[in-house]
Amino acid sequence: MKRLILLVLLAALLYSMSSGGGGRERDGDPPIDGVDGLHVLIVEESQDRHKLSQDKMAVLTGGDVRAWLKANTDEDGDGAKGFRFWDQDQLKSLENESDEWQAIGNFALSADTPAPPWILVADGAATTIQPLPEDPEATVDFLEAWAD
Repeated sequence: MKRLILLVLLAALLYSMSSGGGGRERDGDPPIDGVDGLHVLIVEESQDRHKLSQDKMAVLTGGDVRAWLKANTDEDGDGAKGFRFWDQDQLKSLENESDEWQAIGNFALSADTPAPPWILVADGAATTIQPLPEDPEATVDFLEAWAD
């Protein structure tokens, strides 16, 4: 019986890890200095797109996630909406970005990030970096928790 319980707990843990996160992880990283309001950075390795599922590609290229981001993220210092989709190589050349996005990029560079694609969410009170959720619906659900 103990073995069965351990197997069930292990299966639940593995499922939660493979599902791309989910809950709001406010106990993780502190806020990023100079970043107020909801900002989202999604980082990928564009050369590896052929390895991604159709659902993950829909997160990166489809309209559902982008529409949510346009409607819910705050404006950055340049007056643009507070989200970006970057190739991981863009993190190496931040000099042409606004102060906010330089701070977000530098935070990401100093963090222990998962393999791309991943998502960073900063809301002025906390920051999290997670593997990109598996599909657009899961991504919007994850982001909804940060929009409060």
